Amino acid sequence: MARDGNADARNDWILDCGASGHLVNDERMFLHAEERRDELSLADAEKLVLNKVEDLRIFVTADGKESTVLLKNVCLAPSVARTIVRYWKIDTNVYTLANVSGKRIV
Repeated sequence: MARDGNADARNDWILDCGASGHLVNDERMFLHAEERRDELSLADAEKLVLNKVEDLRIFVTADGKESTVLLKNVCLAPSVARTIVRYWKIDTNVYTLANVSGKRIV
């Protein structure tokens, strides 16, 4: 899922249970990241370059309630079109995925 040219898409977040890890496209999210030089192979044989890795704490509002979610080992992939949060890598002892008002929320 490389960049598709849609500027608004870069701000979209996808919650994906099939993703291999958490990927973000905005380097400004990283404060104390470890440098990393790695590649991630996608299903269509495309490769994403991974530049940095860090644990990120994000602040979310779902159904009017504010929460903090810790994402571990988030990789910077500048060419990914949208930020991808891998559901199965979220700490399920702390967070759950639910249906609220027809929307999936963490």
